[in-house]
Amino acid sequence: AMGLTDVTRSVSAAELIKRPEVSYPSLRALGLGQRDLDDDAAQQVETELKYHGYIERQLAEVDRVRKLENRSIPPNLDYSVVANLSREGREKLVRFAPATLGQASRLAGVTPADVSMLLFHIERRRTSADAIATFP
Repeated sequence: AMGLTDVTRSVSAAELIKRPEVSYPSLRALGLGQRDLDDDAAQQVETELKYHGYIERQLAEVDRVRKLENRSIPPNLDYSVVANLSREGREKLVRFAPATLGQASRLAGVTPADVSMLLFHIERRRTSADAIATFP
C-alpha cells in the first residue's frame, strides 16, 4: 500500500531504511522506529543509516591520506626507475621533488596510481635495504 518493494527476508528497521524509497516517517507508518523521536532527530537517524557505508569509506580514505601525508620520499630517489609512473606524473615529480607522498599527491598531473606506485617502490626499496642490513 505504501509503494515499497517486497521484503523477501527478515530485515531490521535499520536495514529497511537504507532502501532509497524508505524514510523514517514510512517506518513509523509500519509501526517501526521510535514514535517520540522529533522530526530533526528522525532525519539525522535516517541520514546516518542511509549513508553509513559511504561515510565509512570516506573515513578510511581520509585515514589512508593522513598516513601518506608525512611519508618521506628519499631525496635522492631516481624517478626514472619507478615502474609504471605516468609520463606526466614522472615529469612533475622530477620538476618539483616533493619531500613527502602527501606533497606528491597534491601535484597536478600526479595521479593516485602514480602515488601508489611511488609508495610501492619506496616500500620495496626500504625492505631490500633492511634485508641487506640484517645479512651477516
